[in-house]
Amino acid sequence: MVHFRIIHVWIANKILGIIIISGRLVKSNYRQAVNFLSFLWSVIMRFSFLLLLFVLFIFTSGCSNASNQPMIPVSESCQTTFGNFDLMNPEFSGYGLMFMGTMDIDPFTETITVTERAGSANYDITGFIASGCTGGCFRYQILSYVDEVMSIELKIENPTSLQVYDVRMIFTNLYGKEVLNSDSYTSLFDPSGGFPFNPQIAFMKENDDRAFDVGPGAIDTELLELAFPTGANPLVDYLIVASFPNQCLEPFEIHDIQTSSYMTPSGGNAEISVKFKDHQDDVVIAAADTTPFTGGLTFLEYQPATETYTAEITNSQGASVGTYNVIFGGMSPGSTVILYDFLVLDVGDDSLEFESPRLIDEYTFDTTIDCCSMGGEGINGYDDNIYLIYSYDDQLDNQQIGLMRSVDGGDTFEYPATMVNSPDPASIHLSPAFDVSPDGTIHAVWCRGDLSGFGSYMEYARSKDNGITFENDIYMSGSYLELFCDIEVVDNDIIHAIRNGAPMFAFSLFSQTTLNGGSSWSPALDLSYNIFPTTGSSEMFPVMDCDSNGNIFVAFMSDYSGNDGVYVTRSTDVGVSYSLAYQLNESDNDSRLACVACDGNDYIHVVWIDLSDGAYDDVRYNVSKDGGVTFSTSVVIDDVDTNANAPSLRVDPNTNKLYLLYSAGNMIIQTSDDGSSWSESIDIGVPGMINNLYIDDDSRLHISWNDDGGRLGYMRSI
Repeated sequence: MVHFRIIHVWIANKILGIIIISGRLVKSNYRQAVNFLSFLWSVIMRFSFLLLLFVLFIFTSGCSNASNQPMIPVSESCQTTFGNFDLMNPEFSGYGLMFMGTMDIDPFTETITVTERAGSANYDITGFIASGCTGGCFRYQILSYVDEVMSIELKIENPTSLQVYDVRMIFTNLYGKEVLNSDSYTSLFDPSGGFPFNPQIAFMKENDDRAFDVGPGAIDTELLELAFPTGANPLVDYLIVASFPNQCLEPFEIHDIQTSSYMTPSGGNAEISVKFKDHQDDVVIAAADTTPFTGGLTFLEYQPATETYTAEITNSQGASVGTYNVIFGGMSPGSTVILYDFLVLDVGDDSLEFESPRLIDEYTFDTTIDCCSMGGEGINGYDDNIYLIYSYDDQLDNQQIGLMRSVDGGDTFEYPATMVNSPDPASIHLSPAFDVSPDGTIHAVWCRGDLSGFGSYMEYARSKDNGITFENDIYMSGSYLELFCDIEVVDNDIIHAIRNGAPMFAFSLFSQTTLNGGSSWSPALDLSYNIFPTTGSSEMFPVMDCDSNGNIFVAFMSDYSGNDGVYVTRSTDVGVSYSLAYQLNESDNDSRLACVACDGNDYIHVVWIDLSDGAYDDVRYNVSKDGGVTFSTSVVIDDVDTNANAPSLRVDPNTNKLYLLYSAGNMIIQTSDDGSSWSESIDIGVPGMINNLYIDDDSRLHISWNDDGGRLGYMRSI
């Protein structure tokens, strides 16, 4: 049901009217009018020039004062006085009442009785409503009444050769019921004492010029969906109106209403997009009453490429959790008739509750030393499956890579699969990371180190049976020493992997790509020759993510500037080349341990740890909104009181919220407005140094960690 405060909406209606009449765009910052007199006084003080227009507008928009009197259009741009005139006079252009009445609906017998009403200004401008049609030129029939929703078929017939436009049925009083499928709401024929706008059903919507087909026998049928609660008042007052001989000025229909809301009480934003059907294509203003979120009106900007009106708002007023019906309107030049509709915006709950944490490595051996992924990719999922990847010592003291899995959304976990198919006592296997492709294939990489110190590789394996078994490992090209790696799935075929190695006494980044789902990989590309003007620096801790276009973004640490700094490089050609590195940290302090995430808007978010306070670490944040070409200046999102470590950054696929998990007492923090504001950090209350975060398709958070005793832990949000 649509709920609003009458005074509030009435004020918005009049303010929009004033804006158009004056030709000025005045962005009102009024708050919701609890005290109307106070608001009116502010209008008088701030808009003295508009006061007269304001008063005139009030009087001209309420011309009827009794139910049996004609209702006059509020438009000043079309003829509103219908005397004795020649219907075929081409000089006349105006609105006309074709029919006016009250429906008396009996839901038990599913019949409708209509009482006609007329007045001195109620003229049959088309000459066909009163007669000329078998069964009447306006016909109606109840089709169904199910679950307190009544479906009524409406038919209008034109038995003449007269051409009229903008035929619509306006419901001026629903007596507590609601039209569920209105095309929009109009301020045309504003009834005295009622709401300043009413729902309407438009006819002949398929005709771009809004013309009703000429007769004889031209018929259009529309469906009215009416919320009709048990025991509701049976009456519905309505008008059927048209324009003749041309369209009038106001827009005819609002459609393609699109909203995406990621607002929370602590901030967040929402995007609004609407289209107007308007034969003139000249809507001069489109505005939404976003007072609960912004404190006033929001004006939508026209986007010619898509023919839409759009706006982005931020919950700067701290609107509380709930669903809001927001009214917006549009108006054409020269008209004071505003076309309205509603859009729904949600403010979500940014509080988090978690189940009790639990250890899940009871199936491994007593000598196990578990280690989650340093890159934050140690936990992932697919449908109801949750996977954890980690390294551990088996009974023979061979450092292995294992996968713990849950097939019931995290309720229980099974014995891990071992990814290293040929254990080698002379090798260690560290720093695992993995990703899941759209078809459910698990792709994992890790670093294989030779204890002799003369050989090291990045190793890859995949599972096509939900993690039960893994295919033979692929030894990808390596260096003398491999330490950290990451992997990112673009689609079922294209997958990128990144690692750092030390071929010549300095660590460098190496990327490899597969175009066949992991069956074979490209030769290693040394990024040092791409991302910095000169070589000789050391790069470590690489992590990566991709946007919706398949572009890859790698964040890493480098000492290129003399201190350890955080950088980002990107590839827009499927890993063939990478851009010059973009430095994110501005200080001379050491910076490290970056994590990167791309959201649904293709914004690139980077969080990293900066030793800016000397004794403690700051958690800092940057965002790029231009595809990684530039990044914002870094901001501190948490000035922690203990050393921060191991950040894991993830985007909720449903809400576009950004969640950050980091070990400074194991904290989680979130943002709903692309990093403009962040919630208070929450201590999740688990021990450990390395934390991984995954968000499933139901917006549920899953967290894994290894505790101080080297055991794997798991918890999930409620």
